[in-house]
Amino acid sequence: MTQELTVLAIIIGIAHSGIRLATPYLYAALGEMMAQRSGVLNLGVEGIMLMGAFSAFYVVFETDNLMLGILAAIFVGALMGVLIPMTMLRTGRASFSASWHFCSTSTSLAASLSFLRTPSACRYMSPS
Repeated sequence: MTQELTVLAIIIGIAHSGIRLATPYLYAALGEMMAQRSGVLNLGVEGIMLMGAFSAFYVVFETDNLMLGILAAIFVGALMGVLIPMTMLRTGRASFSASWHFCSTSTSLAASLSFLRTPSACRYMSPS
């Protein structure tokens, strides 16, 4: 009896953690679904989320102001969201047209590599 309850508690704990940790990705998937219905394909949703989270962490780390960190995350997320369509835009004679594969993948890659170049990140990664 005790072993069955332990197994049930473990299964419920894993399901609870999975739902709790998947919520941000669910929100990103819902936003991407709405964007795709309008005709925009964005493969860099995770990169946009990562850039917003990193900028929020960095601003809060440097300023100790949570509201400023939230505003930084909103600003950087919106900036990255506008950056992808702007790189694929064709305007008159000037053509900034790039493949959406390239734009979306480069957004995710830039977000992943941006953490390694900040001075505060080097404090934690350098051997003491």
